[in-house]
Amino acid sequence: MHPVRLTLALSLLLGPLASLLLPAGVALAPSCGDSPSQAAAQAAYRADPTGLQTLDRDGDGIACEDNPAPYDLTLVGQSALKPPPAEALSLQPPKPGCIYFPETRHNHCGGFRAYWEQFGGLALFGYPLTDEFVDPATGHVTQWFERARFEWHPGA
Repeated sequence: MHPVRLTLALSLLLGPLASLLLPAGVALAPSCGDSPSQAAAQAAYRADPTGLQTLDRDGDGIACEDNPAPYDLTLVGQSALKPPPAEALSLQPPKPGCIYFPETRHNHCGGFRAYWEQFGGLALFGYPLTDEFVDPATGHVTQWFERARFEWHPGA
């Protein structure tokens, strides 16, 4: 039999059988190709980490790491960070030598700026929510972003 005819015959025969083999209401496991971006896959995985384990192939808590941007690299089950202190959220004027974001009215300067630009920038970390400040809880220079918190640990 010709290979195309054999393939067609098998697909016609096995297609209906496949639907009979799956119980009613059961679908095939979702795949990363079902999501338009990594962030969309992560949102679905976060909503149902047990049912959507197929989205986290390497078991690190991050779904579909090879999907395109935008990205959401917050681990499933990770506790939410405490918000920054209220005084750090106060709106700031532009500072010389810094990038100023009128969207959030905060500056982005120095070493945090260099890291932010090199490792993902706005797409990965989002806009700054604070300027750099010394966190009273840790004593470290800190800056908050929409999707990250940077801390400077001298000597580390």
